[in-house]
Amino acid sequence: MLAEKVQILISDALAGDPVSVIALGCFVAVYSLLTLVLLRQLMSRDGSGWKKVFWAVVLFVPVLGWMFYLAFYTPPASRQFR
Repeated sequence: MLAEKVQILISDALAGDPVSVIALGCFVAVYSLLTLVLLRQLMSRDGSGWKKVFWAVVLFVPVLGWMFYLAFYTPPASRQFR
C-alpha cells in the first residue's frame, strides 16, 4: 500500500540513503503542489467560512484528503454548471 511505501521511504531517507532523500523530497514537493492547487480552487469558490476551514484541514491529510475533497465537496448552487 502507498502508506507502507512512504514509511519505508522515510526510514531509508532518515538512514542517509541519498536516493531516498531525493525521492522523499520529490514526493513532498508534488504533494504540496497538489494541495496548494486544490486549496486555491477551494478558496476561490463561494461558500461559508467554516466549510472552507473544514475542507482546508481535510486537504492536508495526505492523498486521502484529496479523494474526500474531490468526491464530497460540492460548490454552492450559484456556481454549479448548468
